[in-house]
Amino acid sequence: RQTFKKIVLLILAGITIVTLTGDNGILRRAAEAKNKTDEAALEEKIKLLASESIINEYTGENDSKTAQELQDELNNQGENVLVIQWDKYIIFDLNENKEYRVMSDGTTEYWGESTMGQILLNTKTANSDQISQSPSTNNIIGIDNEGNTVNMLLWEYTLIDDNNLGKVGTYGLNDKNGLDGSGKLGRSAGYIGNYTSDGKIQGTVPAYISVDSGNTYVAVTSMVHTFYDCDNLIVAPEIAETVTDMQVTFYQSSNLTTAPSIIPDSVINFSFTFSDCNKLNTIPTLGNNINDMTASFRNTAISIFDEKLPNNVTNMSNTFFGCTSLVEFNSKIPDNVTNMQTTFYNCTSLKTAPKIIPSSVKNMFQTFRGCSNLTGTMEINANLNGSVVYNWNGQDYKDYEQCFTNTSTVGNGLVISKNSTCLELENLFNTKSSNSNIKIEE
Repeated sequence: RQTFKKIVLLILAGITIVTLTGDNGILRRAAEAKNKTDEAALEEKIKLLASESIINEYTGENDSKTAQELQDELNNQGENVLVIQWDKYIIFDLNENKEYRVMSDGTTEYWGESTMGQILLNTKTANSDQISQSPSTNNIIGIDNEGNTVNMLLWEYTLIDDNNLGKVGTYGLNDKNGLDGSGKLGRSAGYIGNYTSDGKIQGTVPAYISVDSGNTYVAVTSMVHTFYDCDNLIVAPEIAETVTDMQVTFYQSSNLTTAPSIIPDSVINFSFTFSDCNKLNTIPTLGNNINDMTASFRNTAISIFDEKLPNNVTNMSNTFFGCTSLVEFNSKIPDNVTNMQTTFYNCTSLKTAPKIIPSSVKNMFQTFRGCSNLTGTMEINANLNGSVVYNWNGQDYKDYEQCFTNTSTVGNGLVISKNSTCLELENLFNTKSSNSNIKIEE
């Protein structure tokens, strides 16, 4: 009987140990709960401090906190973090190797696991090729997406000090004139290195730059005109995951055929990015935070567009203007889009177009003008009210005028779905210079 009791006690002890320490044990779950609480505590601190900083900036009580001030405040609260100036801030949790990002509107997002904070802390030596070419630049360090050092002799870079040129306190990959995306004279490319035999740049794109031997780093946010008119560029490099502004990044790079595989979620402005890259025939995966796609693929050689458009995009004016090789557009127009002025202007080969134009759209001036091969059925729910959106030689044009001028003149034509709710359907294809084969579904 005593032996039996001992066996029972041993079994119960084993069960207790497993209950406490097993994969789903109480101790393990308690530790996981504590970690989650600690993580939440840091994230909440970041949100509160970032919000406070934004509120103070808008109310004028004091200037927004610098990255160093925010870092000091969090460190004084017992957090081990590295804070980098960005759209607002990039915050690295050095204990957990996690990354958080704070937008200029105070929105905070967990960006995922990352060792970049540790890399930035530990990198104090410039790229070896850079040092061998110019030893005096050993205090200038560039770090790419993967944590590798970049030869900064290949790049123009400017610390932005003017709101008109981008995010103040961050770097742009160009000189001051080149960072002006307004179209003024004097623009130039920010990449000043050579190219490989197959049309690639030397090295990689910097995401962070230090000019004090790695003691402090600042994010790269602007690539305005970085590869402007670069005729030797055939294959585009991958984009730094810190970049927010890609206006005219590859503008007029006439021999560019291959886009980056991915446009990072950090990118917000994508206007004129590949405009007039006449040989471009590939499309990148688009980051979901892009809000401006004005003329982004204008006059390119893409033939099929089936990438998911960013949910946040509002402006699609001129996006595919003059894409005469575009045959199929198989993507959904996001519900936030308001401007579709001349979006598909003169896409003469386009046969399939968006199936639905959402009610968010307020401007369809010349949207499909010159799309002579357009066929199929389209549901148009645009919220048009006849407002003037364009003036040419003293003549005003309304938001629905010339939408389908010279459209569907080849083949069976385009049918407008009877489910359409747009109040200006008749005006969309019965206005100035219209010459189209379009009818409303019976």
